Amino acid sequence: MHVSVRRVCCFAVVLAGCHHGQVAPATTSGATEVRRVDTLRVPTGTIDTMFPPVVRRALAEADERADAAVSRIAFIDVQPDSFVLRAGQVVSPRALIAIQARDSVGTVIPQFAPWLSIEDHAIADFGPRGLMGLRPGTTHLFVRPFSRNPGIRVPPVQALVRVIVVAVPN
Repeated sequence: MHVSVRRVCCFAVVLAGCHHGQVAPATTSGATEVRRVDTLRVPTGTIDTMFPPVVRRALAEADERADAAVSRIAFIDVQPDSFVLRAGQVVSPRALIAIQARDSVGTVIPQFAPWLSIEDHAIADFGPRGLMGLRPGTTHLFVRPFSRNPGIRVPPVQALVRVIVVAVPN
């Protein structure tokens, strides 16, 4: 069974202008009128409107399972060890390569959450739709264990996948 967990980070920025006190005077038929502005106070506590409680709970449970798995990782196996990408082409690396974490005796560790990063961002880079070939050349995709919990020791193991970007024929 293969389980894929995607972590999505979204940031919402709310810009609000508040003016405490009085507004600049307005004139009505030569007389000066001062208007009072009421200020709305918003609590500064954390309000999560992005994910309902059931989704937050599921994400927290997935993080716990991934944290339990990360401490057992002895090595990471990736197949194939390279792939070719055309300049301008966008792919999902997880669709092209199989990634498995294994313990010291070679048993596959389920719930492994890999962190993918690219060596040379001028040749290929991650964008909103996936990994994109930018210009011809060769770079490496690093596959490492991942945990968002700073108290978890992440083993210093990694796997490399060679990414070959070729020019698009004219």
